[in-house]
Amino acid sequence: MSKTTDITIRAFEIGQEKEINSLIKKVFDEFVAIDFTQEGIDLFYDFVSKENILKKQKNETTMLVAYIDYNIVGI
Repeated sequence: MSKTTDITIRAFEIGQEKEINSLIKKVFDEFVAIDFTQEGIDLFYDFVSKENILKKQKNETTMLVAYIDYNIVGI
């Protein structure tokens, strides 16, 4: 019998931008970046920078964060 994993979804909180940025970049680097030029990679990194994550949130963008236990596993 397989174990189910409980995922909790909550609204983004200021202070999480560094961890969110790291997760996005890690997934991008592993699965997507190979198909981009360095210029495209740099542009994407700027788009998901900690500063831009905060800016989007302050502009009333709703960002939801997924957790398993207390670890962020998705955005």
